[in-house]
Amino acid sequence: MREILTATFSGVLLVVSISLMCGTIYGQEADMALFRAHPLAVNPSYTGDFSGDWRLNLGYRNQQVVTANPYNTTIAGFDAHFYIRNEKLGAGVYVMNDVSGIGGLTYNKIYASLGYSKDIANHIFSIGFQGGFVSASVNDWNNWNDVTGDFTSPSGESFDGKASYPDLNAGFSWKHKSKHLLPRAGISLNHLNSPNISFFNDTEKQPLQILVDAALTYDINEKIMFTPLMMAKIKSSSNVTITGLDLAYEFAGKKTVKKVFAGVYLNNGIIEKTTSVMLHFGAQVKRLEINVGYEQRTGIFGESTGTTGAFEIAVVYKSISTYLNTYSIPCERF
Repeated sequence: MREILTATFSGVLLVVSISLMCGTIYGQEADMALFRAHPLAVNPSYTGDFSGDWRLNLGYRNQQVVTANPYNTTIAGFDAHFYIRNEKLGAGVYVMNDVSGIGGLTYNKIYASLGYSKDIANHIFSIGFQGGFVSASVNDWNNWNDVTGDFTSPSGESFDGKASYPDLNAGFSWKHKSKHLLPRAGISLNHLNSPNISFFNDTEKQPLQILVDAALTYDINEKIMFTPLMMAKIKSSSNVTITGLDLAYEFAGKKTVKKVFAGVYLNNGIIEKTTSVMLHFGAQVKRLEINVGYEQRTGIFGESTGTTGAFEIAVVYKSISTYLNTYSIPCERF
């Protein structure tokens, strides 16, 4: 019992410490609050990190805007793992389409990922690399003021309303399974090549972004488990974190519904005031996981951004495993 309490305290301390060390953290509307269902979009080292031969992830987010069309984000990912000389490798790809309601600002992204995992004394260390291409456009660019972000008072500058650039990311992660605990943590470095993201004939470099995530799953018994978790983006703008708690119940025996789960996520709440709250619930039916969430802006934060609530759905399918696994550590548990 002392070992369990010590490990639990250490894991929670790790999550809180990382959050407090983040300093300046940046988030954008295109982010999916149900980030655990989109591992390739979080950290390239999570490529191939699951039980099964291959995995498919699908997600959709609709965020209502008071004065314009909604923000819509669609994401899809696919990855698989394989072995070369008993070394575990993963490969995958994910795509994202994000459309902002005001002016039709649209981003299309596609990334290819490669990951490598190594088991050292039941500690799993993973490293991953990701290369991709991003294209952006503004439909109503003739009326766009790039300084104020206003589409009713054009800046008078000339630009073609389009931008495209390559993008490079890298990541590292760790996890360890004890009798009742599964702590894990990861860090990814995004925009390593500092791409030029300007719509104009000049240079505007994308700064380095550091994304940190951590989770600690505790098995209360063979059926019930809970997971405190967090994600933070370190950049040079506003302070944003996502912290949450998931609770899951697994059914014994050969049942169609394998597991049900629910949770609550807070946007900020550690470094600054909470800006939104998301409640989510879902179930695993055979090898298919379905997760539905609703996020509500709180107080002046909804008024200042002109947004109200956001609906989000995530679907994850994992195939059966045909490999003889020398170690088995569960992951992606809700």
